[in-house]
Amino acid sequence: MGADAAIGLMTALAAEDLVWPGSVLMNREIAHDTVARIVKWFGLGATWWTNRQGRSWDPVTACTFDGVVAGSDGEHFAVLIQMGED
Repeated sequence: MGADAAIGLMTALAAEDLVWPGSVLMNREIAHDTVARIVKWFGLGATWWTNRQGRSWDPVTACTFDGVVAGSDGEHFAVLIQMGED
């Protein structure tokens, strides 16, 4: 996934509950600013990955719901994961 898509998905995972749509985990603007700084720090050469494909996903945990975005610039890495049960 590209940097812009990584920012968008990480913002959503940080700000919105996967289990209970509409439930806020944190302020969306703060989430966006935080993940945008991380993506910018990693630079254009970073590689980003997610387990989410639209409305479906490949599970990475034993939980009913999970979403992960991972990125690396070849030296550092970052992982944002949200998991939950209903």
